[in-house]
Amino acid sequence: NVDETLQPRQTPEQYALDLALRKAQAVAARVGDALVIGADTICAIGADVIGKPQDEADAAAILAREGAVA
Repeated sequence: NVDETLQPRQTPEQYALDLALRKAQAVAARVGDALVIGADTICAIGADVIGKPQDEADAAAILAREGAVA
């Protein structure tokens, strides 16, 4: 498990790179001498990282906020 907390003033690009690095490091610590490739995907609107919705109502609110749902 990797802490996915967004750090203050972190751009979406920095956040995605940081998560990928931390996840790769966590796996590398478990597998030893092996090639580990880390990656992560985030959703952002401009400079705002859109986190995982907490429930269905939160998901609808996020979509409505971004104009995806009328």
